Amino acid sequence: MQKKMKLARSYADALLLALPASERKPTYDGLGELLMLWQCSEELRMAVTAPNLPNQKRIKILEELLSRLALPKMAANLIRLLAVNKRLQVLDHVIKTLLTQLRDLLGLNPATVTSAKEYAAADRKRIQGVVEAKLGKKVEIEWQTDSTLIGGFVIQSGFDVFDCSIKAQLDVLGSRLSSNQSAAVE
Repeated sequence: MQKKMKLARSYADALLLALPASERKPTYDGLGELLMLWQCSEELRMAVTAPNLPNQKRIKILEELLSRLALPKMAANLIRLLAVNKRLQVLDHVIKTLLTQLRDLLGLNPATVTSAKEYAAADRKRIQGVVEAKLGKKVEIEWQTDSTLIGGFVIQSGFDVFDCSIKAQLDVLGSRLSSNQSAAVE
């Protein structure tokens, strides 16, 4: 594992040294999309990392994938280089390393907003503004849904958690009622 991480770091560092500042955000967005596809599709991972697959077919599969992503040329070339060098087994480590480094360079801070329902784009934008104001920094939000929240949302960024859900309010109310009943019995 240590060897994979060192190798991934070398590839990531090489790209970052050559990557123009104007391509950082598009590269960040494209790599995020690629990582999601890579993690969600075991078939894709198995197909392109299969040892018995001729390298020309592996590259053809990747070219098809890269043509569908909005990945800047330098980042796409890195993926091609990994394929040619038969290093795709470290692709997820390379991408995660790059995303972390690019997030720092771009001044982005990850946050998760979990809500009981999907929010419309306008609501998401408004909530993002509230989150950024509350945390005092620009954030990149991952949106999730959890119907058990009943309503409202939960914001998590690093160790900061702001629970504005109806479920949390009901839990607090239930605890108060339980403690009041316990005090009344004594």
